[in-house]
Amino acid sequence: MEIKIRKATADDAERINKAAQIVFTQTFTPVIGTEQTAYMLERMYDIEGLRQQITNGRDFYLAEDSQGAIIGYMSCFPIDGGVFRIEKLYVMPNSQKTGLGKKFFDYALSLAKKQTPPSRCLQLNVNRENPAVQFYLHIGMHIASQGDFTFGGGYFMNDYIMEYEV
Repeated sequence: MEIKIRKATADDAERINKAAQIVFTQTFTPVIGTEQTAYMLERMYDIEGLRQQITNGRDFYLAEDSQGAIIGYMSCFPIDGGVFRIEKLYVMPNSQKTGLGKKFFDYALSLAKKQTPPSRCLQLNVNRENPAVQFYLHIGMHIASQGDFTFGGGYFMNDYIMEYEV
């Protein structure tokens, strides 16, 4: 399967929203329940909010198949202290276990190395009950810490903070 990864534009906001409705719901409903998943989707993937994030410099990347359909998306960016943060990394259900997650991770790693100065580590949060924890451990990340973070609406994110030394 031919896969192209490209930087998203504000015009992609609606497509990211539609992809999130599928993959985010599938990922989180079994872990945090229907209500919290719906709340988070509304807060994180509002189309206008996505447009504003992209317009204001938040980098999103899309993986597209040969027909241009989104098969995954990622958001990543540098933060203080030499850390390159992967904020979102999602692969559509029919493209999971195909190597796309690793391809996205490697893409983020290449972006981290291009920073000036180069980032010292990749970092992400993942819910402690999310099966993706095993994927991240498999590709060489380690659990640096854990925390329970308020998300609003009375909801918490019970996450591992995982890191990979660049």
